[in-house]
Amino acid sequence: MQTTLFIAFVVFMAEIGCLLRSACLVTEYGKATVIIGTAIGLAVATGVGVSIGGIVEKWLPHDMTHWIAGFILILVGAFMMINKHACSGH
Repeated sequence: MQTTLFIAFVVFMAEIGCLLRSACLVTEYGKATVIIGTAIGLAVATGVGVSIGGIVEKWLPHDMTHWIAGFILILVGAFMMINKHACSGH
């Protein structure tokens, strides 16, 4: 149970980065629409992340999971550095 809560917390913290984009959307679509959409999106993303994390945890050794996650994060970071428009949505 503690692992599941920790994974949910990590996914939640990762999704907090979308707040700036959400703030920009508020100016275009209105506060209530963006808050509801963001909450639904966060709930879905967290649910998927926790579910996949729970499955992976049972099949792969803990150390291997860390290495794979680190490698994926490095790849994503490199992609974002190369493609500077990946984060801006343009």
